[in-house]
Amino acid sequence: MWKTSLIGICLLASWQADAKDYYLAPGGTGNGMAIDKPFGDPIKAFAALKAGDILYVRGGTYHLSKTINVTQTGTADQRICVFAYPGDAERPVFDFSSQPRSNKTEASTYRGIMHKIGANYWHYRGLDICNSADNGMKLEGSYCVVELCRFYGNGDTGLQQGFGKDSKGNNTRNQEYKYGRYNLASVMAYMS
Repeated sequence: MWKTSLIGICLLASWQADAKDYYLAPGGTGNGMAIDKPFGDPIKAFAALKAGDILYVRGGTYHLSKTINVTQTGTADQRICVFAYPGDAERPVFDFSSQPRSNKTEASTYRGIMHKIGANYWHYRGLDICNSADNGMKLEGSYCVVELCRFYGNGDTGLQQGFGKDSKGNNTRNQEYKYGRYNLASVMAYMS
């Protein structure tokens, strides 16, 4: 019996040990594995994440011309987390104003963050997502948490959840959520 318990503890410890902390900062040039060697490219940083990982996003503006496509999934016990770095005076801002938008058809293909069906168990906290040609974030995954995030200046909704697709159990933890799916002057679903 004690051998079985010991094996279980070792397996759990090795599973937890696989989780990594990553860092992202404007102008970063590193591999993201240390606060002094941060990623500089959000697309590259998001692509590195696996179940249990945390991406700490330093304050400042990240200028993006492409969509961040999210396809990886976490688990109920090992969420994938994207958090503003605690204690930074400046909020992290994902600014998608460089996305193409010459016509409505083209603009509708460019979201800020496109969270695909099956990309479940993510947790976002403390980010600004703005100026996307279409949605700031389209969240098609399930059991995701969006907390203390602000969406503004986007061409369509700031945060669109599910919209009839296979999305369930999501939780938007904003003290204030204005205008639901629609925006006045683009998206105003925000957290103060």
